[in-house]
Amino acid sequence: MKRTTLNIRIDSAGIIQQSRIYTDPNRIIAEFVDNSIDAAEDCYNGVVYRSDIEVMVRKHQDRKISITDNASGMLISPDQPYTIFRSSKRNDPKTNGMFGFGMFSFMSICKSLEIETWHRELMTHSKLVFTSDIFGEGSNTEPSVELATEKFEDKALGGTIVTLYDFFEEQFEDISIATLKKHIERHFELILQRSGISITLKDEADCVHSCNPFNYNAFCRNHYKRTIHTLHKTHSKRQKSVKDIDVSTSPVKQR
Repeated sequence: MKRTTLNIRIDSAGIIQQSRIYTDPNRIIAEFVDNSIDAAEDCYNGVVYRSDIEVMVRKHQDRKISITDNASGMLISPDQPYTIFRSSKRNDPKTNGMFGFGMFSFMSICKSLEIETWHRELMTHSKLVFTSDIFGEGSNTEPSVELATEKFEDKALGGTIVTLYDFFEEQFEDISIATLKKHIERHFELILQRSGISITLKDEADCVHSCNPFNYNAFCRNHYKRTIHTLHKTHSKRQKSVKDIDVSTSPVKQR
Protein backbone atom coordinates (compact mmCIF):
# COMPACT_ATOMS: atom_id res chain seq x y z
CA MET A 1 0.00 0.00 0.00
CA LYS A 2 1.45 3.34 -1.08
CA ARG A 3 1.58 6.00 1.62
CA THR A 4 1.88 9.71 0.87
CA THR A 5 1.27 12.97 2.70
CA LEU A 6 -1.97 14.71 1.80
CA ASN A 7 -1.94 18.44 2.48
CA ILE A 8 -5.17 19.94 3.74
CA ARG A 9 -6.26 23.35 2.52
CA ILE A 10 -9.40 25.38 3.21
CA ASP A 11 -11.32 26.20 0.03
CA SER A 12 -11.35 29.98 -0.18
CA ALA A 13 -14.94 29.86 -1.47
CA GLY A 14 -15.85 28.29 1.87
CA ILE A 15 -14.92 31.56 3.58
CA ILE A 16 -17.73 33.27 1.69
CA GLN A 17 -20.15 30.49 2.58
CA GLN A 18 -19.17 30.77 6.25
CA SER A 19 -19.78 34.51 6.23
CA ARG A 20 -23.40 33.93 5.23
CA ILE A 21 -24.25 32.57 8.67
CA TYR A 22 -24.52 36.24 9.64
CA THR A 23 -27.97 37.40 8.56
CA ASP A 24 -28.41 40.60 10.61
CA PRO A 25 -26.29 43.51 9.28
CA ASN A 26 -26.49 45.25 12.66
CA ARG A 27 -24.94 42.17 14.31
CA ILE A 28 -22.09 42.30 11.81
CA ILE A 29 -21.28 45.91 12.69
CA ALA A 30 -21.34 44.92 16.36
CA GLU A 31 -18.65 42.32 15.58
CA PHE A 32 -16.27 45.16 14.73
CA VAL A 33 -17.23 47.04 17.90
CA ASP A 34 -16.39 43.83 19.75
CA ASN A 35 -12.94 43.82 18.10
CA SER A 36 -12.33 47.40 19.26
CA ILE A 37 -13.33 46.52 22.82
CA ASP A 38 -11.01 43.51 22.78
CA ALA A 39 -8.13 45.70 21.55
CA ALA A 40 -8.81 48.11 24.42
CA GLU A 41 -8.24 45.31 26.96
CA ASP A 42 -4.50 45.88 26.50
CA CYS A 43 -5.09 49.29 28.07
CA TYR A 44 -7.21 47.96 30.97
CA ASN A 45 -5.75 46.74 34.26
CA GLY A 46 -8.98 45.31 35.63
CA VAL A 47 -9.98 48.55 37.33
CA VAL A 48 -9.30 51.48 35.00
CA TYR A 49 -8.06 52.20 31.49
CA ARG A 50 -4.63 53.77 31.14
CA SER A 51 -6.22 56.40 28.91
CA ASP A 52 -9.76 57.13 27.77
CA ILE A 53 -10.97 54.70 25.10
CA GLU A 54 -13.31 55.97 22.42
CA VAL A 55 -15.11 53.73 19.94
CA MET A 56 -17.24 55.33 17.22
CA VAL A 57 -19.45 53.76 14.57
CA ARG A 58 -20.34 56.15 11.76
CA LYS A 59 -22.85 55.71 8.96
CA HIS A 60 -21.62 57.95 6.14
CA GLN A 61 -23.73 59.62 3.49
CA ASP A 62 -21.60 58.02 0.76
CA ARG A 63 -22.83 54.53 1.79
CA LYS A 64 -19.88 53.62 3.95
CA ILE A 65 -19.71 52.38 7.55
CA SER A 66 -16.62 53.10 9.64
CA ILE A 67 -15.68 51.79 13.08
CA THR A 68 -12.92 53.84 14.72
CA ASP A 69 -11.10 53.30 18.01
CA ASN A 70 -8.02 54.64 19.77
CA ALA A 71 -7.02 51.34 21.39
CA SER A 72 -3.84 49.29 20.94
CA GLY A 73 -4.11 48.74 17.19
CA MET A 74 -3.90 45.49 15.24
CA LEU A 75 -0.74 43.44 14.89
CA ILE A 76 -0.41 42.57 11.19
CA SER A 77 2.97 41.04 10.32
CA PRO A 78 4.28 41.40 6.74
CA ASP A 79 6.48 38.34 7.33
CA GLN A 80 3.71 35.88 8.18
CA PRO A 81 0.53 34.80 6.38
CA TYR A 82 -2.76 36.21 7.62
CA THR A 83 -4.44 33.06 8.92
CA ILE A 84 -8.23 32.99 9.14
CA PHE A 85 -9.79 30.83 11.89
CA ARG A 86 -6.71 31.32 14.06
CA SER A 87 -6.87 34.21 16.49
CA SER A 88 -4.29 35.36 19.02
CA LYS A 89 -7.27 36.06 21.32
CA ARG A 90 -8.33 32.40 21.46
CA ASN A 91 -6.68 31.68 24.82
CA ASP A 92 -7.14 35.15 26.27
CA PRO A 93 -9.96 35.15 28.88
CA LYS A 94 -10.18 38.96 28.78
CA THR A 95 -11.44 39.05 25.18
CA ASN A 96 -14.47 37.74 23.31
CA GLY A 97 -12.86 36.82 19.98
CA MET A 98 -11.78 33.22 19.53
CA PHE A 99 -11.42 32.27 15.89
CA GLY A 100 -10.53 35.51 14.12
CA PHE A 101 -13.36 35.12 11.62
CA GLY A 102 -15.82 37.79 12.78
CA MET A 103 -14.04 40.41 10.69
CA PHE A 104 -14.81 38.48 7.52
CA SER A 105 -18.53 38.55 8.21
CA PHE A 106 -18.51 41.73 6.11
CA MET A 107 -18.86 39.58 2.99
CA SER A 108 -22.50 38.89 3.76
CA ILE A 109 -23.42 42.58 3.43
CA CYS A 110 -20.76 44.24 1.25
CA LYS A 111 -17.84 43.56 -1.07
CA SER A 112 -15.00 45.55 0.48
CA LEU A 113 -13.34 46.09 3.85
CA GLU A 114 -10.46 48.49 4.48
CA ILE A 115 -8.32 48.28 7.60
CA GLU A 116 -6.01 51.07 8.69
CA THR A 117 -4.31 50.52 12.03
CA TRP A 118 -1.62 52.06 14.20
CA HIS A 119 -0.01 49.55 16.58
CA ARG A 120 1.00 51.42 19.73
CA GLU A 121 3.71 49.05 20.98
CA LEU A 122 5.47 48.43 17.65
CA MET A 123 4.71 51.96 16.37
CA THR A 124 3.80 50.51 12.99
CA HIS A 125 1.10 51.82 10.65
CA SER A 126 -0.54 49.20 8.41
CA LYS A 127 -3.16 49.44 5.70
CA LEU A 128 -4.84 46.75 3.61
CA VAL A 129 -8.10 46.04 1.79
CA PHE A 130 -10.03 42.76 1.71
CA THR A 131 -12.59 42.16 -1.03
CA SER A 132 -14.91 39.22 -1.57
CA ASP A 133 -13.39 38.79 -5.04
CA ILE A 134 -10.13 37.41 -3.65
CA PHE A 135 -12.09 34.51 -2.16
CA GLY A 136 -13.79 33.80 -5.48
CA GLU A 137 -15.16 30.37 -6.25
CA GLY A 138 -13.17 28.12 -8.57
CA SER A 139 -9.78 29.59 -7.65
CA ASN A 140 -6.97 27.13 -6.95
CA THR A 141 -4.59 29.74 -5.59
CA GLU A 142 -4.45 31.03 -2.04
CA PRO A 143 -5.99 34.51 -1.68
CA SER A 144 -3.62 37.42 -1.10
CA VAL A 145 -3.83 41.14 -0.40
CA GLU A 146 -1.41 44.03 -0.63
CA LEU A 147 -0.18 45.20 2.77
CA ALA A 148 1.34 48.67 3.16
CA THR A 149 3.36 49.28 6.33
CA GLU A 150 5.47 52.10 7.70
CA LYS A 151 6.91 53.19 11.01
CA PHE A 152 5.66 56.25 12.88
CA GLU A 153 7.20 58.27 15.72
CA ASP A 154 4.17 59.90 17.37
CA LYS A 155 3.67 57.94 20.60
CA ALA A 156 0.15 59.34 20.92
CA LEU A 157 -0.97 57.38 17.86
CA GLY A 158 -2.76 54.08 18.28
CA GLY A 159 -5.98 52.48 17.19
CA THR A 160 -7.82 51.18 14.16
CA ILE A 161 -10.20 52.42 11.49
CA VAL A 162 -12.28 49.75 9.76
CA THR A 163 -14.36 50.86 6.76
CA LEU A 164 -17.00 48.76 5.03
CA TYR A 165 -18.16 49.81 1.54
CA ASP A 166 -19.56 48.53 -1.77
CA PHE A 167 -22.71 47.41 0.05
CA PHE A 168 -25.14 44.98 -1.53
CA GLU A 169 -28.62 46.19 -2.40
CA GLU A 170 -30.64 47.35 0.65
CA GLN A 171 -28.02 46.09 3.15
CA PHE A 172 -26.74 49.59 3.90
CA GLU A 173 -30.30 50.83 4.43
CA ASP A 174 -31.03 47.91 6.79
CA ILE A 175 -28.33 49.09 9.19
CA SER A 176 -30.24 51.06 11.81
CA ILE A 177 -28.43 53.30 14.26
CA ALA A 178 -31.30 52.89 16.75
CA THR A 179 -31.22 49.09 16.47
CA LEU A 180 -27.44 48.99 16.66
CA LYS A 181 -27.49 51.19 19.78
CA LYS A 182 -29.89 48.80 21.54
CA HIS A 183 -27.81 45.79 20.53
CA ILE A 184 -24.55 47.32 21.80
CA GLU A 185 -26.11 48.46 25.08
CA ARG A 186 -27.50 44.99 25.71
CA HIS A 187 -24.50 42.95 24.57
CA PHE A 188 -21.75 45.14 26.09
CA GLU A 189 -23.57 46.22 29.23
CA LEU A 190 -20.75 45.35 31.64
CA ILE A 191 -18.16 47.07 29.44
CA LEU A 192 -20.28 50.25 29.34
CA GLN A 193 -20.37 50.31 33.13
CA ARG A 194 -16.62 50.88 33.22
CA SER A 195 -15.32 54.42 33.48
CA GLY A 196 -12.95 55.58 30.78
CA ILE A 197 -14.62 53.95 27.77
CA SER A 198 -17.30 55.35 25.49
CA ILE A 199 -19.13 53.90 22.48
CA THR A 200 -20.90 56.40 20.25
CA LEU A 201 -22.80 56.14 16.98
CA LYS A 202 -23.13 58.82 14.32
CA ASP A 203 -25.84 58.74 11.65
CA GLU A 204 -25.86 60.26 8.15
CA ALA A 205 -27.07 63.58 9.56
CA ASP A 206 -24.03 63.68 11.90
CA CYS A 207 -26.26 63.25 14.96
CA VAL A 208 -24.36 61.54 17.78
CA HIS A 209 -26.00 58.76 19.81
CA SER A 210 -24.22 57.61 22.99
CA CYS A 211 -24.46 54.02 24.20
CA ASN A 212 -25.21 53.85 27.91
CA PRO A 213 -25.34 51.04 30.49
CA PHE A 214 -28.73 49.99 31.82
CA ASN A 215 -29.82 52.20 34.71
CA TYR A 216 -30.68 49.70 37.46
CA ASN A 217 -31.06 52.50 39.99
CA ALA A 218 -34.18 53.65 38.20
CA PHE A 219 -35.89 50.47 39.44
CA CYS A 220 -34.08 49.60 42.66
CA ARG A 221 -31.34 51.54 44.38
CA ASN A 222 -30.16 48.51 46.37
CA HIS A 223 -29.98 46.13 43.45
CA TYR A 224 -28.30 42.72 43.73
CA LYS A 225 -24.67 42.57 42.70
CA ARG A 226 -22.14 39.82 43.16
CA THR A 227 -18.64 39.13 41.87
CA ILE A 228 -17.49 35.50 41.67
CA HIS A 229 -13.75 34.90 41.96
CA THR A 230 -13.85 31.10 42.30
CA LEU A 231 -15.81 28.45 40.40
CA HIS A 232 -16.41 24.91 41.62
CA LYS A 233 -16.21 21.84 39.40
CA THR A 234 -17.20 18.31 40.40
CA HIS A 235 -13.98 16.37 40.97
CA SER A 236 -15.41 13.04 42.09
CA LYS A 237 -19.11 12.15 42.10
CA ARG A 238 -18.45 9.05 44.19
CA GLN A 239 -16.60 10.95 46.91
CA LYS A 240 -18.72 14.07 46.42
CA SER A 241 -15.66 16.27 46.13
CA VAL A 242 -15.23 19.47 44.14
CA LYS A 243 -12.25 21.24 42.62
CA ASP A 244 -11.84 25.00 42.93
CA ILE A 245 -11.04 27.02 39.79
CA ASP A 246 -9.55 30.47 40.34
CA VAL A 247 -11.07 33.04 37.97
CA SER A 248 -10.02 36.12 39.93
CA THR A 249 -8.08 37.48 36.95
CA SER A 250 -11.33 37.55 34.99
CA PRO A 251 -14.13 37.35 37.56
CA VAL A 252 -17.77 36.58 36.82
CA LYS A 253 -20.16 39.41 37.64
CA GLN A 254 -23.81 38.78 38.52
CA ARG A 255 -26.67 41.23 38.71
